Amino acid sequence: MKIILAHNHYQQLGGEDNIFEQESKILQMNGHTVFQFTVHNDDIKTMSSLDIARKTIWNAQTYSLIKQLILKEKPDVIHFHNTFPLISPSVYYAAQEYHLPVVQTLHNYRLLCLNAQLLRNGNICEKCVNRAIPFPGIFYRCYRGSLSASSVVAAMLVYHRFRNTYLSKVNKFIASSHFSREVFIRSGLPGSKIVVKPNFLSFDPGHSVHHQGEYALFVGRLSKEKGGQVLLQAWEEVGNRIPLLIVGTGPEEHSLKSQSNGCIRFLGKLPQAQVLDTMRRAKFLIMPAIWYEIQPLTLVEAYACGIPIIGSRLGSLKEQIIDNETGLHVVPGDPIDLAHKVVWLNEHPTECEKMGVSARAKFEKDYSSSVHYEQIMNIYHEAIIE
Repeated sequence: MKIILAHNHYQQLGGEDNIFEQESKILQMNGHTVFQFTVHNDDIKTMSSLDIARKTIWNAQTYSLIKQLILKEKPDVIHFHNTFPLISPSVYYAAQEYHLPVVQTLHNYRLLCLNAQLLRNGNICEKCVNRAIPFPGIFYRCYRGSLSASSVVAAMLVYHRFRNTYLSKVNKFIASSHFSREVFIRSGLPGSKIVVKPNFLSFDPGHSVHHQGEYALFVGRLSKEKGGQVLLQAWEEVGNRIPLLIVGTGPEEHSLKSQSNGCIRFLGKLPQAQVLDTMRRAKFLIMPAIWYEIQPLTLVEAYACGIPIIGSRLGSLKEQIIDNETGLHVVPGDPIDLAHKVVWLNEHPTECEKMGVSARAKFEKDYSSSVHYEQIMNIYHEAIIE
């Protein structure tokens, strides 16, 4: 097949960028021709506010460039990852002009929430779900705390909802969990168009067999929704019973460091190979998220490395962490419950090891490259024959 993969890169490299590259790699490894169409948010630095607003709602340049690429390469399908803000939904129309099937991965909740997280002031917020016009998101300035920026994102959503863009121009949506699929259905997307395909790894990092681990581990962006504050409060209770390593950077880094004790080490941002090596030597991973995680790639990496996860009983984590089998559930935002689960798993090495074995088995069953390849090809074929 000939496939166009399109993605709007973020200024800070994240999970969506990683998944885009891995998907491209696995398709090429299986003999398909992949044409990458990308833009980067660094371009925003040289643009005026008016130009950014205009391109967010309808980018005539990407519309034209996609048409040229389709005419030149004659692909079988076009698969979009992130289109916000610079690619814009205009590209769906370019594909439709040439009757090219469109697949869109739903990496976040942007189609129904201005900040894409369904989170406001540290609490789950669904005020804009299933609203034709997201007035609450504008009122609360949910996108970057800015009235003008929030209004632009709202204008994009309203414009394309009224034009029926998402319902009529996209053949298949990909949700990474059954939980997020249900949220999108509640927002108005037809269930018949949404296929569940979890994130994956294009390679097998290997795993440690029969290891006891040396520490607890957190890997992720140090931002409010990831639950860093909850994690540090929990470690006030955990104390020196097990060290905690934190991998990642973000807006809360300075605040978290100022609150940490001697049992916590901040390693900063690490290359993926080093992150995986750190995981293989961990006893377990902690994911204390306070928002509806779509499906973090960190979860897949931990399972691949054969370590269990202590994670919030919330969103896709509730679904993808099997309580008492591949890890333990904790009450979201409750540092005492988190501390108790950390101490229990640390003090029950046999159970921890069994969970690690189950985690590895789940990776092989649900998140490996071979499983992903079969799923993505089925989705492409369904989009083509729709």
